[in-house]
Amino acid sequence: MIKKAHYMVLKKGALTTWKYAKPTLFWTTLFLWAVFKVLLKIVIGFLFLPFALIMGSAQGMRQSSLLMMLDEEEGEI
Repeated sequence: MIKKAHYMVLKKGALTTWKYAKPTLFWTTLFLWAVFKVLLKIVIGFLFLPFALIMGSAQGMRQSSLLMMLDEEEGEI
């Protein structure tokens, strides 16, 4: 198949190879789409990571302040 495509390039020019290049173009597009989706997920993950950390630390601080308030009410510090 590849040899035939190269032969067609030599014989009639690059335009004829298009019908032989279609499957490779399809698989290349599919592969690039998969890579793009993975990279997009990684970028979105890194964008939302600081927000998740801030929210988590805020929730942790809220819980610790509630525990401290409970301890103060009981008279034990």
